[in-house]
Amino acid sequence: MGHVTLQRPWIEFDLGADMQVLNWAVNRPGFATARRILWREVRNRDLPPELEVEEWFASELSARGSQDAVAFLTSRDVRHYCEAMAEVEGISAHAVATVGLSNAERVGSRVDYSGRNWGTINVALHLSEGLSQTGLIEAMSIAVQARTAAVM
Repeated sequence: MGHVTLQRPWIEFDLGADMQVLNWAVNRPGFATARRILWREVRNRDLPPELEVEEWFASELSARGSQDAVAFLTSRDVRHYCEAMAEVEGISAHAVATVGLSNAERVGSRVDYSGRNWGTINVALHLSEGLSQTGLIEAMSIAVQARTAAVM
């Protein structure tokens, strides 16, 4: 299974080989091939309104030689990432997540966050078996539902 390395402000989840992934990451959204998934811890002060986030993040990734990775931005202190593994009938799953819920909202109800920190939930899942693109879409849909249920 994958291997996680913490080097604050970064987490690296090495998948062990190039794999097709599906994601909503800032730098390589959609279907992409990647060997590793990264998280970059940020605070509000790191992302002022006038900042061109995509350019800044590309520069950050380039500085560490990680342009090939799929990378998330997270408001979570990366030292507190969550990791879980499971195996069923010989197929294993390894999940890594950062969960910072300071910006949690409910549909139809807006919250005034002025002067508060924002948050994110970012989950990466490595499976021991490959999936088709349709399978990746279904897996993402299940992960999103599970994430939503956990927040509720």
